[in-house]
Amino acid sequence: MNKFLCFLTLTLASLVFVSCGDDDDSLKPDKPTIEDFGHYKVATFRLTYKKESKSDTLKTPARLIQIGGDYIGVFDAEVTKGETVATSTARLIIDGVASYPDGDYVLKFDSITSRFIVSVQNLKFELKEVDDCSKYQASFGNSIWYGNGSIDKPFVISNPDKFNKFLQLLSEDSYHGAGLYFKQEASFDWSQNESNVGTGYTTFVFAGNYNGGGYTIDKLSSNGVGQIGLFSKLTNGAVVSNLNLENVNFDNGTSDVGAIAGIAEYTVTVSGISTYGSIEATENVGGLIGSASGNLTISDITPAISVEGSDCVGGIVGLIDNCNLTVSNVKVAKSQAAFAVGSSDANSVGGIVGCVKNSAFTVKNVSIDHSTITEETAAKVIYGDNYIGGIVGNLESLSGSSQISDCSVIAPISVNKYGGGYVGMADLNNPLTISSCIFSGILRGGGDIGGFIGHAKTTADNQIVFSDNSYVDDSNGDAGITGENTVGGFFGYLSGHKLSLAGKNYLMESVTGADYVGGIAGYVDNTTLSVGTTLLFSKTSVDDAVGVQVSGNSNVGGLIGRFNSSTLTGSQSLTPTSAIPNFDTNKITVIATVKGNGDGVGGAVGRCDKSALSGIAVKATVTNSDSGIYTAGVVGYFNDGNTAVKSCSFSGQIDGGDYTGGIVGEINNLGQITQCINYGEINAGQKVGGIVGKINNRNDEPWVNECVNLGAVTGSHLVAGVVGYISADGNEGKDWTKIARSGNYGAITASSSGNGCVGGIVGKCDSDKIRVNSCANHGNVVGNGTFKGIGGIGGSLGKDADGLDELDNVDVYYCVNTGKISCDKTGECNIGGIVGYLEEGDEGTNDTNSQVHLCYNCGEIGPGKSATHGGMIGHCDYYTSLRYCINYGDTFEDEGGEAMIGTVVTAGIVHDKALYHLEGTGDSSGRNWSSTSFKESQMASLSTFSGFSSDDWTVGKQKNMQGDGESSKDRVILKDSNCPFQNLQSPQ
Repeated sequence: MNKFLCFLTLTLASLVFVSCGDDDDSLKPDKPTIEDFGHYKVATFRLTYKKESKSDTLKTPARLIQIGGDYIGVFDAEVTKGETVATSTARLIIDGVASYPDGDYVLKFDSITSRFIVSVQNLKFELKEVDDCSKYQASFGNSIWYGNGSIDKPFVISNPDKFNKFLQLLSEDSYHGAGLYFKQEASFDWSQNESNVGTGYTTFVFAGNYNGGGYTIDKLSSNGVGQIGLFSKLTNGAVVSNLNLENVNFDNGTSDVGAIAGIAEYTVTVSGISTYGSIEATENVGGLIGSASGNLTISDITPAISVEGSDCVGGIVGLIDNCNLTVSNVKVAKSQAAFAVGSSDANSVGGIVGCVKNSAFTVKNVSIDHSTITEETAAKVIYGDNYIGGIVGNLESLSGSSQISDCSVIAPISVNKYGGGYVGMADLNNPLTISSCIFSGILRGGGDIGGFIGHAKTTADNQIVFSDNSYVDDSNGDAGITGENTVGGFFGYLSGHKLSLAGKNYLMESVTGADYVGGIAGYVDNTTLSVGTTLLFSKTSVDDAVGVQVSGNSNVGGLIGRFNSSTLTGSQSLTPTSAIPNFDTNKITVIATVKGNGDGVGGAVGRCDKSALSGIAVKATVTNSDSGIYTAGVVGYFNDGNTAVKSCSFSGQIDGGDYTGGIVGEINNLGQITQCINYGEINAGQKVGGIVGKINNRNDEPWVNECVNLGAVTGSHLVAGVVGYISADGNEGKDWTKIARSGNYGAITASSSGNGCVGGIVGKCDSDKIRVNSCANHGNVVGNGTFKGIGGIGGSLGKDADGLDELDNVDVYYCVNTGKISCDKTGECNIGGIVGYLEEGDEGTNDTNSQVHLCYNCGEIGPGKSATHGGMIGHCDYYTSLRYCINYGDTFEDEGGEAMIGTVVTAGIVHDKALYHLEGTGDSSGRNWSSTSFKESQMASLSTFSGFSSDDWTVGKQKNMQGDGESSKDRVILKDSNCPFQNLQSPQ
């Protein structure tokens, strides 16, 4: 050993300098001078050298590396080499404000060969003797080396012998080369026969700096060994850089296996590494590091390695536990076909990290490009049984905010359950940001499958920040997300989050599953989800865009398959009662083709429970099989709770079975639909509506308010422009079902072989307490076949009293019809300008419990040859009321049309008052009612209509909605405030 001072022991209750040499003439240093400047201290002491011959002052970093801990400090220091060959002086400037953990440290001046040992206890300095230094370090300074271990003159490794000597000295060094620099200056092979289990390459703990110089170590191999890598463990201060590892073959390993190290702890840096070969172990196995804790930084990595294991398997790191990990600039190129991670029965597999436990991480600038252009579509690149992700397999808990940014995963991923293009499972207790990332591979699995995260949940109120991300097809067209249950374009399952999809997020190509399938997520629970204006599903123009293709059986949506106890918010705000806008292509939330074959299929959401949607604009083609039910442009099925849909719109085509709507297929129990517009065309089965297919009134006050349908609606049996069917299931004693301030402009066509009902606003209501107010129909309503009722507002309204003495049944007021109402058969339809068939109310004297009042009709009613059609009501059951109404529309009097009521059931009673009809619009000699005729010249005066209040009525022009929109002659009409859609033009 050279004759110089080798150790400084600082027990910050004491500062000890001990000369450790291999003869007796080594000099002990003088006691240091300690200067206290308040916020820092300066320690000045002498160092002994043999061969210095000139005076020189060097400014140098001094590194203080904690042994068995994670503290690393870099301080300013000066070393003055004396005129004599014997001594030098060092001045170390120590921060006196910071808190240094107790423990042993290695102190290393970059410009001095020796390391010094420091024992820290507190910040007091007292002298303490150390008798034996030999246990602290091996003799790296022997004659085999070039260099002296400093940063400027590192120890040089140029052949296998020197590399093996380097390993031997590591085995003898209690401080594992801490503070020393090593540099490889040639490529070489390392090979050994490892056919027997437990044989092969043997390595040791490393805490120094190893620079591979861009050279290669070839043929590292072992069989049946755990905690293995180029180093068994990298510990505090270790740096490994600029190294190629070729033909790595770690076979049949146990735990903690990686090409660079089995374990990394405390503060470690790995950079500039390329790998090629294969690694197989049981658990905690990574392409570079098996398991890590502390602070691990990895950058500039080119992996072409097969990593196989059963648990916690990563392309870079197998497991991080209590670790702060940073990974950047990782590139897997298409040509590196050897890259593969996982095994058929593996759990927790990730392209970068297999398992994350109580850790935080940053992953950025990662590209895993292993596309299927040159591979079979069934290729398994990142694969396993459960918890499989393109970046992270299983994220069990986060110790702090974490980020994935500027990454691209273009690789086949195969999984049974919990699989994601980026994260398989994420149980989040701290925020996770995913930004500027692309997934464009084949993702195939069973349950909980998502283009970015398979399963994301939290019990805290933590937020996933998701911005400027894309799922795009690859140029071969083989990309796609396919699973069985809970499958989504971005997330499979999402629970407990506040999630904002900010920036521009694109989803293209296909998402396919069986149950719970959606463009954003398969299943969303207890989550607040905001999509803003920037969730886009095509980079092409809106007019040409096909958008995301979502296919499944039940609970299938362009955005979400199933939505439970959650809120979805978009950017659109609609007030259609002021003016009906064109469909706003700048506010589109989703462009999609959605295909289902079961229950619950929607352009936005398949099924909602106890949830709310607002501001969602959908442009889509939505298709469900003939046997499938609950299909809609926005939400297929709303269930169980105070659900709400507000300011939502749909444009496109809907083809469905029963219970199909332009906005919602069915509302079961409570539900509120407000300020929604359907622009789309609907072709479906039974119970079809331009806004809602069916309302199942099982609780208080379900309602539709300020909604408008502009599209053609075609179906069978029960069809309408707003609500196709309102059921009576279990609603006795409940509040009113309310359809208010809504309108229809679309053509409504239905076919029925018997007992069908079709209306401009409501097709059929089997429930009592149905209130329709302030609604206008401007669309033609046509029934093909045999119908119980066809009406401009309602086809058939009210519950059959069935012998009951009292029944609050129907209340229709402030309603207008301008559309043509007709049936293709005569004598088999009850046709009315307002209601086709009106059920009875109370048999007593109360004349307000099944009533039509304050309404008028301008539409043509008929033609027909029998008296089954009336200007206001086609047929009245027992005990009904018709008051304060006007008929301006032709009822084909010469073919039996009635100005007010087509027919009344035998012995039925109609309470009539203040009824008026334009001369020539129908017979007024009904048996149980009377109507006063007026001339066209009289219709513009409110005084013509005795008993009419100016609070309800005014004089104005009723626009011709069926023609070119030109105004008709002045007449008495409702105030616009009472019927907002009576004179609003539909957009062109």
